[in-house]
Amino acid sequence: MKVNKKLLAGLLSLSVLLGACANNTEKCTNNTDTKQTEEAKQNEKIKEEKTNETKPTALNDGTYKASAQGYDREINIELEIADGKISDVSLLDNQETDAVIERAFPIIKERIVEANSPDVDCVFAATFSTYAVKEAVLEAMKEAGFEGEIELTRSTGYEEDRELVEAEDKETDLLIIGGGPSGLASAIDAKIEGVENVTIIEKLDILSGNGKFDMNFFDLANSKAMKDAGNEVTKEEYR
Repeated sequence: MKVNKKLLAGLLSLSVLLGACANNTEKCTNNTDTKQTEEAKQNEKIKEEKTNETKPTALNDGTYKASAQGYDREINIELEIADGKISDVSLLDNQETDAVIERAFPIIKERIVEANSPDVDCVFAATFSTYAVKEAVLEAMKEAGFEGEIELTRSTGYEEDRELVEAEDKETDLLIIGGGPSGLASAIDAKIEGVENVTIIEKLDILSGNGKFDMNFFDLANSKAMKDAGNEVTKEEYR
């Protein structure tokens, strides 16, 4: 059988070319994988270093007091250290708005105790007050022997991109978006009208929005402001 020499030479050239391309592709892939691995290791190292910088060292057990500038005046706190960790934070004398601090403090306290650090998000709608609590806690920690560095921020976490979490399916008769005065009043009215299942979705840390500053009007039936003023009404009277 006769073989076309030109055809054979062409096939051999194509084979060599394809082999070179395959080798280059494999080389590029290996280089990309190596680069990604090195970047991942570097990012992990940076994350670990940052964690170590902000992670509190063992603290001396005891009770420590400190203060920081709040929204208007100083906020005083008491920090309790047990087994070298933050076990409790108590709010002492302060001039913050009651409707704000009474709802925000339990949230910021829980975050600080859980993280064993004041390097946590502030509470939305109570940024100044909760930032002051974090500052006071840090000062108390220094009294307890903390020697590290923590750069506190007023961030509430809502300014940053957060991973979306898929919630469980829920059935409801009425869904209300927003837990401000209008949303809460709508929920109350719906229940009065006989709607059995009412669900309110609120993105902030505290319900009632700007209504928390309103101490003079009947935004909600039997609110704390109403009770403090000696006014209590039934559902029928409120209608």
